[in-house]
Amino acid sequence: MNAPVVVVYRKERGRKHYLKIFKEYMTIDRIIAQKSRIIPRDCIIEEIGLGSNLSKIYKKKYKIK
Repeated sequence: MNAPVVVVYRKERGRKHYLKIFKEYMTIDRIIAQKSRIIPRDCIIEEIGLGSNLSKIYKKKYKIK
């Protein structure tokens, strides 16, 4: 069983944080690569980690609904 990759990011000029969970990728490297279009290029990654429990922690920390 693979642990999902959890990413919290925000747009460059925004204050709103977005949470995205990737179950199909096994490593973080494919998500943060320069050529990757998985997360929009004009976004800043605030937090990234492996594990299903991180989604609850990040939702509470960044006040994501």
